[in-house]
This record gives sequence, C-alpha cells and structure tokens, in this order.
Amino acid sequence: MFDDYDRNNWSNLRGIRVQGTAKILNGGEEYRHAHALLKEKYPEYRTKEGGWEEGEIPIIKNVPKDFRKWADGDWKE
Repeated sequence: MFDDYDRNNWSNLRGIRVQGTAKILNGGEEYRHAHALLKEKYPEYRTKEGGWEEGEIPIIKNVPKDFRKWADGDWKE
C-alpha cells in the first residue's frame, strides 16, 4: 500500500508492508460480504462489464499478522 505516491517524484514515496496469511475465497457468506464491500467502494463493479457473480473470480483475504511502515524521508502523521 502506498501513500503520497507521485510517479514524477519518487522521493516522496511512502508505504506500508502488511504480512499475513492469505486465504482464497471462492464463495460463501464471507465471499458475499467481501464482494458487497468491493461493489460499495468501486461503482464499476456494479456494472455488467465490470462486475461478476459469486464464484466467477476468487477474492483473496489477507489476515494481517504484522506490518511495517517505510518512507524515503519523514512520515507524515
């Protein structure tokens, strides 16, 4: 994940590395909940062209175990 990314100015690059355990969801209640959240955030997923039905595309769930933030320069709070 990146914060303050500017492809013309890499000196301002900051990010977070998240380590965890991945689980592939192909259907079920957890899949439907994640799919609903994605459609809420990204309107194009609600369209015929950009959307999909349960099970057509897997969703990867990451259960975070650890994270580290990094920056080239000072981190803005």
